[in-house]
Amino acid sequence: MEKKTKTVLFVCTGNTCRSSMAEVLAKDYLHRRKTEETSPGIEKESLAGREDGEEIQIVSAGISAFLDTPASPQAREVMLELGLDLSSHRAGFLTAELLERADLILTMTRGQQEYIEEMLSAAHNNEAYGKVYLLKEYALGEESPKTKEELGKPDILDPFGQSVEVYRACAEELSRYIPQALERFAKEKTGQG
Repeated sequence: MEKKTKTVLFVCTGNTCRSSMAEVLAKDYLHRRKTEETSPGIEKESLAGREDGEEIQIVSAGISAFLDTPASPQAREVMLELGLDLSSHRAGFLTAELLERADLILTMTRGQQEYIEEMLSAAHNNEAYGKVYLLKEYALGEESPKTKEELGKPDILDPFGQSVEVYRACAEELSRYIPQALERFAKEKTGQG
């Protein structure tokens, strides 16, 4: 049986803070979901790898990344506090190939979302255009009554160059929205949503 992989791409500016933390947090979430009971309405296999061989791959990139730059020391420290290892992460640059391969593209800011949509429009890639979302908006969904209230500040603040406390706050915010986004993606891809 041929394995089908769905790819979720997290995008930020430099791929050393937000998107690198999002990548490792999402991978951890999917790993834990493989071994734990699932919430009502979601089949365990829909997130972790279904009977038809479909799995979710998590990747990240930056729109202005310096290739092979390690994750910031603060990001590594905060992830280590959560038992996650970012020491081998190296920044990757957002490429047309990554955009094409991704089934879902989640950005940290509205500006990044608009930049990617402009790139796709210029490349006449209309199919990919509808798979770019702001992380918080996608996680909450338009149908959520809390959406407007929670989206008062729709961007995930860039902690670059700031204190470990700011990175912790960023990681907490990512941890709040990533599971919701992955659950929604799994539902949509399995026809449950």
